[in-house]
Amino acid sequence: MDEAYEELERLSRDKDIIGLYDAEKVAEKVLNTGLEGARLEGIEEGEKRGSEQKSLDIAKKMILKNISIQDISEITGLSKQQIENLK
Repeated sequence: MDEAYEELERLSRDKDIIGLYDAEKVAEKVLNTGLEGARLEGIEEGEKRGSEQKSLDIAKKMILKNISIQDISEITGLSKQQIENLK
């Protein structure tokens, strides 16, 4: 047991070992930051797609109500071509 304790003491003072530990922690933080950024981008992209899909669904209903393409475009923010493609 004493040998194990002495080895731990020796390793805790070894600058190379400490440097490896610090480098590993830095790499872990960089990885976690990248993953968090990717997660936030994914959420943002999902919200954008959901919003676009909602606009398309509303536009389809407006077409069925014979609302003009110009009005649909102004209300939904969709282009006239996008609306024409829904017909």
